[in-house]
Amino acid sequence: MSLHSFNRRGATLIAVTLMLALAIVLSPITSQAMPLAPSDFTPTVYVYLPVIEKEGSPPLPAPSLTPTQPASSMSGHWVGTTSRGRALSFDVSLNGAQWSNFVLTTDFAAPNCGASYQELTQTTAGPGNITSNQFSFSGGVFSFTGQFNSATTASGTYTFSNYPFVYSLPGPPYVCVFYLTQSGTWTANWQSTPAPTHTPTPSATSATTPTPTQTPTATPTTPPASTPVPGHWAGTTSRGRSMSFDVSLNSAQWMSFTLSTDFSAPSCGVGSSVLTVTRPGPGSITNNQFSSLGGGYSFTGQFNSATAASGTYTFDNFQIVIGLPYPPYVCFYYLTQSGTWTAEGP
Repeated sequence: MSLHSFNRRGATLIAVTLMLALAIVLSPITSQAMPLAPSDFTPTVYVYLPVIEKEGSPPLPAPSLTPTQPASSMSGHWVGTTSRGRALSFDVSLNGAQWSNFVLTTDFAAPNCGASYQELTQTTAGPGNITSNQFSFSGGVFSFTGQFNSATTASGTYTFSNYPFVYSLPGPPYVCVFYLTQSGTWTANWQSTPAPTHTPTPSATSATTPTPTQTPTATPTTPPASTPVPGHWAGTTSRGRSMSFDVSLNSAQWMSFTLSTDFSAPSCGVGSSVLTVTRPGPGSITNNQFSSLGGGYSFTGQFNSATAASGTYTFDNFQIVIGLPYPPYVCFYYLTQSGTWTAEGP
């Protein structure tokens, strides 16, 4: 076959192929044809734009978080006055769930005992629960209630019910007992709270590449093992009598140190009796130690661990007034005694 005839046949084949392709394109689409997409199809187009950060530009600021605080039972120190114009104060725990150190002062008169004007300061260590923005305490001869009206205001009531006072008289019967019954109201305002921890805001730095330095590993610090746990502590003396005290929520103060001891006063006709002395405090706890001195009675304390404590007590010519059913109707006994005590925390 010659080259001329081959070229002519190839041209013919190409022409036939093109005609068939054109016929297929121009032919109508039958009803059996399936569309590639529905007529109402709208394609979604995604456009990706690169984020370009200029070298040395400050970082985007982080969103600031506004701290929230409860609408009531605000933690901190509260101060106010009673309906008699006397001072009143108490504390609320950091989580707003407990009250402590409720201190209320009132005035009264006991004319039958020769006392025209007296002041009494009653300290209730607590702690006690705050429920639904309300709290209360009932100790038999003294009770109070409280209500948080807002985050910074509170109000309540107080009652003394047959609260006993013993007065010494220069003549028969030498002793006068007065029972205080009094009630009133109080209001208080939020005074202070622990300062919040400041978090510094990072500032923009230059685009220079810093030289990497080794970051030291922070060693967590823990309070000393002998830091006392807050709450009510109880124990016994070396004479087997009960004693107790309270530790504040921040473990920095003691309150309501109560100690009982036995004694005999034969010169007053007493073969055996028990004396209970309560020192309301509060007093400071420094280097896990505390003490109190005054009025012929003193004590010391040492926290040996977070839940164990020990100490001493001393009565030095401590005056005890003993009533007699016959003249001279009263006998004064002066107790001198010392001992030790141990106690455990909650």
